[in-house]
Amino acid sequence: MAQRKLSALQVEVTSRCTRRCAICPRAVVGERWLDGDLSEAHWERLGPDLQSVEHIHLQGWGEPLLHPNLETMARDATAAGCSVGITTNGDLLGEAVEWIADGPVDVLAVSLAGGDEWNRRLRDGSRPDELFTAVEELVRARSRRKQPRIHVSFLLVRGNAGDLAGTVREAAGAGADGVFVNHLDCVPTEELRELAAYGGKSVPDAVREGLGEAETVARRLGIDIRLPASEPQEMLTCALDPRVMASVRWDGAVAPCVELNLPIAGPTPRMAEDGIVEIPPYRYGHLDEEPLSVILAGAARQQFTAPLRRRCDANSRFQDSALLVSGSGAVALADLDRAYGRLEQELLENPFPQPCRACPKTEGWCPGRVTVRIRLCPITTMCWPNCLS
Repeated sequence: MAQRKLSALQVEVTSRCTRRCAICPRAVVGERWLDGDLSEAHWERLGPDLQSVEHIHLQGWGEPLLHPNLETMARDATAAGCSVGITTNGDLLGEAVEWIADGPVDVLAVSLAGGDEWNRRLRDGSRPDELFTAVEELVRARSRRKQPRIHVSFLLVRGNAGDLAGTVREAAGAGADGVFVNHLDCVPTEELRELAAYGGKSVPDAVREGLGEAETVARRLGIDIRLPASEPQEMLTCALDPRVMASVRWDGAVAPCVELNLPIAGPTPRMAEDGIVEIPPYRYGHLDEEPLSVILAGAARQQFTAPLRRRCDANSRFQDSALLVSGSGAVALADLDRAYGRLEQELLENPFPQPCRACPKTEGWCPGRVTVRIRLCPITTMCWPNCLS
């Protein structure tokens, strides 16, 4: 089988939602939000290119279970050889349990933002107990096949870390396979920046303690847990690595990632160090004009990803140099020091693309391709993005 060109394609099947969450950019942009569903014509245009995609995630900025043809799209993607993921707020999960458990979904993530009080506050009155009831129903329905894998996606903010260990216990009790913890990284207002659990050089001690307790509980209960970074790190690319991933909006717009493909008329507000910045729309192209394969091979994507490729190539050269250095004497250390200096210089000469520079993902708050700045020894790792898990 030919190698697939994209490790992941995120397709926003709808921007409509059953909730109006305080943490969603919809609450900030108001009437500039563009509601709509992916059309049958746009899905058909994607069809020939699905065989070049390893994983397709059928969700963007809305609630995917609102789309009347979601089951058909999941089955089409499965038939094309893709693994399929869906993230849902759980409101409509009970109605979809039968077909989801029947096989076309590999990973289902259900999202919440803390225990009962925090979740109701941030997620428009959503109740965790109802979500876990739906998870239990899906677990029973998939009892023999153990598919899809079920993950609870926990949004970590300043204040709810103390709820995380309890959420791990509830997830394990409901039969979920894992708990994936995410930082709030779409931050378009000062109020949301104050809510974010990170800031400056590290997360607060209370957040760190909550993460540690949750990890201990997960280990004891035998449930998978993925925790976010607790301090910023030097990134080669972000978690939504545009070299191998892409995003399709509900109206057919193709962009590097879902963070740059919000369903908004006009620029996207984002908090930077010196205040709110307006990020202009950045698109590779549109499915109304060209097939996905042509768009991804085009100049816009090549230009956007060029500095990211150079950053990763620089790190590969450093790794090769480090392997060639033998011994631990002064000469070897000097050679490593020079190689590391070259790496640092190349990273400075190839910053992230301009639209990315106010995004927390570029600071390592969401796991991705990371250069860990340990003296003389950068380490490259790859973690599957929580939002696609």
